Amino acid sequence: RDLVATGQIGKTPAIHVWKVQTLQTVSVLTGGHTRGVCAVDFSESGKLLASVGLDDEHEIVVWDWALGVRLSTARGHKDKIFMVKWRGDEELATVGVKHIKFWKPAGAGLTGSRGVFGNHDADTMMCVAFDKSGACYTGGAS
Repeated sequence: RDLVATGQIGKTPAIHVWKVQTLQTVSVLTGGHTRGVCAVDFSESGKLLASVGLDDEHEIVVWDWALGVRLSTARGHKDKIFMVKWRGDEELATVGVKHIKFWKPAGAGLTGSRGVFGNHDADTMMCVAFDKSGACYTGGAS
């Protein structure tokens, strides 16, 4: 991939998608967040971009970044989200303070389900990744 997405902090933050080699901006996404953007991730195909805001609900937005269009949005979590990660183009995960949540686009929204850790309480999750089989791995704070 030769594209990178970066999010701003501020009252009306933008997300810039730009080419790594030339530093040319190819898309500017606005209107999705307030206060700032704390996490972004391209889907496996590169056609979709997920972003997480710094607002009180940590809004999640799925974008068609090439068209500059918001496709789906949802309230993320009341506690801080540290990372968003796509699994293919159909599902994504967010991790943060004492939670992991899995999301699927559903029309203009996202449906979410909390990750379960058996009989253990959720620890603060700092990062998340998927392997080729779809298994999910997280890194905790402790």
